[in-house]
Amino acid sequence: MCFSRFFSGLLMLLPFFALAACDQAAVHGSGNYVTQTHNIIDFTSLRVETTGEIHITIGESPTLSVAAYENILPLLTFSVEDGVLVLNQAEGTGYVTDQPIAMTITVPTLESIEVAGTANIAIDNLSGDMFTADIRSPGNLTTHGSVTEQTVTVSGTGHYYGFGLQTVTTAITISGAGEAQITASDTLIATLSGEGGVIYQGEPDVTEYITGTGHIQPAPTPEQ
Repeated sequence: MCFSRFFSGLLMLLPFFALAACDQAAVHGSGNYVTQTHNIIDFTSLRVETTGEIHITIGESPTLSVAAYENILPLLTFSVEDGVLVLNQAEGTGYVTDQPIAMTITVPTLESIEVAGTANIAIDNLSGDMFTADIRSPGNLTTHGSVTEQTVTVSGTGHYYGFGLQTVTTAITISGAGEAQITASDTLIATLSGEGGVIYQGEPDVTEYITGTGHIQPAPTPEQ
């Protein structure tokens, strides 16, 4: 995928399906499209291993709302393990749906996220000293807020949209064809292998390590 086409397309819709195994019959979404809300114990990290549209905001109490067809909801799982909220689906299950699974999460503090499913994820109002994002799938992650330092890792064809997250220092590693947008005021350290790329806003000191055809470039200046 060419760099310009990626950024002109912004967030692309992903197929709303998840097939856990080729020999398993997929459940086709049907019935009422309903929302369930859960109170969950506090967490500071999130691991996403499923599909869907996920919106995360910083708030007072940790909650999780899930909207899906009523016959798909039982296939979805969530648990908090050692301070990590894990979103997944039951082992050996698969589903197909013409409406996206939508999750809304509120958490007081979010320090890190790992994306291992083909989800579209948006995080609002991030704040703090440090934020870490690890995208290991074709998923999309968009962030807004302000942190002192962020570390981003993109593997494969993942996309990170971080223009809305103000940082002082950003360290980013991309392997494969992944792409990223970041904002940094002081320091940007970028390590690229493969054909991925980084576009950055701000005027940071840039240190780059590139193997392959990857590239780093400043965002275009808006026309006056």
